[in-house]
Amino acid sequence: MCALAWSAAALAQAPAAGTPAIAQSAQSAQHLQHVRELLTVMKYREHLVARLQQTANAMPQAVLQAQTLRINGNTKLTQEQKKAELAIAVNDSQKNVQAGQRMLSDPKLVDDIMERVVPMYARQFTPAEIDELLVFYKSPAALKLQGLLPQLTQEVNLVIQDEVKERLASVIPKDARRK
Repeated sequence: MCALAWSAAALAQAPAAGTPAIAQSAQSAQHLQHVRELLTVMKYREHLVARLQQTANAMPQAVLQAQTLRINGNTKLTQEQKKAELAIAVNDSQKNVQAGQRMLSDPKLVDDIMERVVPMYARQFTPAEIDELLVFYKSPAALKLQGLLPQLTQEVNLVIQDEVKERLASVIPKDARRK
């Protein structure tokens, strides 16, 4: 009975056998347009830009750290050679980081990512589900959630750090922490 109900539901949602491809593609275009609207209401682009900016801001330290590990891990180099290589890495990393930061700040990157995200959402959510999500994200509760989410996320991250720090302190032997 359940399989029959599922099959009937699947058939009801499937396009009719004689439905022209134009109508199906128009429906898909409308579905994609609704997904774009949903992503706009969710402020997805703004979140993506912020995430890319965070990546760009973290880049100098990450690049230098990776270079430092690579150079210090090279057993063929003497201490003098390592110092020289580190100086070169610092100089070169600034140029590379600037190029990376320019790339991450390029609005076309955001556009290209968004164009790949839209079909992902369209595959995962039916048109009816997208419409339900649109109703929710336009609601006062969702608007409040979006306004408070950065603050809540920051507070939750602090709670996570505190809890993990406390638990690690009880798990790691005291002798190991002094070494």
